[in-house]
Amino acid sequence: MLSKYCPECTAAKRDIEENCTDFSIWYKVHKPECSENYAGSSNAMEVIAAEILWKRSVENCVMRYMSVLSDGDSKT
Repeated sequence: MLSKYCPECTAAKRDIEENCTDFSIWYKVHKPECSENYAGSSNAMEVIAAEILWKRSVENCVMRYMSVLSDGDSKT
């Protein structure tokens, strides 16, 4: 799942100054489980997700998808 939002980061940025040392320490611990894992445009998110699925299917399962069904809210 790709996400541009992490509720824990949002709360920490609200409660702790983002440029503060305390935030840096907290973020180092939080980063491996952070749900914010995409920084591009929202329109391109479906394209990137499809690319990840296609590459992973070839590498891990030795199979290839032939088509994709999307909800149509991107420029895929």
